[in-house]
Amino acid sequence: MSGGSARGGQHFGPDFKREARDEYGWGISLAGSGEAIRSDANYIDLDPDVKDAWGIPAAQIQLAFGDNERAMVKDMTEWGIRLLEAAGAEIVGWQVSPSIPGGQITEQGTCRMGNDPKKFVTNRWGQCHDVPDLVVGDGAINVTPASQNPTLTIMTLAMRNAAHLAEPVRRRDLFT
Repeated sequence: MSGGSARGGQHFGPDFKREARDEYGWGISLAGSGEAIRSDANYIDLDPDVKDAWGIPAAQIQLAFGDNERAMVKDMTEWGIRLLEAAGAEIVGWQVSPSIPGGQITEQGTCRMGNDPKKFVTNRWGQCHDVPDLVVGDGAINVTPASQNPTLTIMTLAMRNAAHLAEPVRRRDLFT
């Protein structure tokens, strides 16, 4: 809502509340966050047809919400309705809108770390199995990022992996 003075009205108090109600109505929204579980149906590949201006293939993202994610959205909706009703709200309608990929901006795990090169992109230190002189140092190596802000986990993994790689770099034999 724009400031009261911008509309020539009040800044606060009963008149401000009345103006706000008259001009904007009322409503409430709730949002929930949940973790999408790993699925072989979700992956990133190179597009065989689409290339950028330099001839490099574009990323092709394959992602679909599964039964777990649909059940989680249903559960969040039911709990949100119960919460509002317990607070005395009258539910006159609702809309469920699961976020699109990127909507939470914590998507990770596209280069998951693990020991098996057939199942994981990097080893436990972020070094790619297929390209040993390539080290991944961001959230892509997280196997399961959950739904919280991942910044501290990313920083911790980057510091851990950098500390592990520091001595071989000094010896100049990092990838031998």
